[in-house]
Amino acid sequence: MLAPVPEGMDPIPLVSAGDNMTIALEFTAGHLSANKDPKVLVLAPTSPAGGSVALFAVDMMRSLGARRITYLDDSAARRSLAATLGAAVESGPLRKELGRFDLIFDGSLDSERLAQAFTLVAPGGSIESAGGHFTKIEIDLLRMYSLNVGFHIGIANAGMYVQDAIELTREGRIRPDVLLGDPVPVEEAADALLEPAVKPVFVRDRLHAPR
Repeated sequence: MLAPVPEGMDPIPLVSAGDNMTIALEFTAGHLSANKDPKVLVLAPTSPAGGSVALFAVDMMRSLGARRITYLDDSAARRSLAATLGAAVESGPLRKELGRFDLIFDGSLDSERLAQAFTLVAPGGSIESAGGHFTKIEIDLLRMYSLNVGFHIGIANAGMYVQDAIELTREGRIRPDVLLGDPVPVEEAADALLEPAVKPVFVRDRLHAPR
C-alpha cells in the first residue's frame, strides 16, 4: 500500500508502517484505553529468526500507555532489544511464577505456547494473537467463560492505522529504527537474507515518475 511520508521525514523507519508495526496498534489500543494500568505479556517467536511483530508490539504498547510489560523470548539478542524499548524481559518457558496478565499479545508463532498462555490470563483479561498458527490447539472454554477471558485472532487491517503509525514515529513516541538493520542495497538482498536479523531493510535508488 502507498501512504504519503511527511516532508523531510526519513522513510526508512516507516518500512513496516503498513505491516508489522501496526498490528499491535490495531489489536491492543482498545484494551489499553479501557485499562489504564494493565499488566501485559508479550510472547515472542520460539524460533531464532524474525520476531519483529512482538518487538514492535512492545514499542507500540508503551506509546499507548502500558508501563508493566513483560517480554518472553528465548533469544538473548531480542530480549536486549525489548529491554531497550522498556520491557521487563524473561526467557521461556511460560510458567505460573510469571503471574497473571490483563493482556497477552501473542507473536509466538508457536501454537503450543499460545495454548499455555491461556493459563496466565487474569480474570477479565484478553489474548490478542497476531496469527501464524497452523496446528490445532485445545482451549478450556469453560475456564474462559468462568473468568470472562477474551480471545481474538484475525487478519490485520493495517491500512487504517498507517497514518497513526507515521505520526507516532514523527513524534518520537515509537522507535522503529531500534529494530531495523542497517539498510542493504536491494541487489544484495539474497545474501543479506541468509543472515539473522529482526527486520532487514533493503533500499534502491529512488524512482522518478516522468513529468
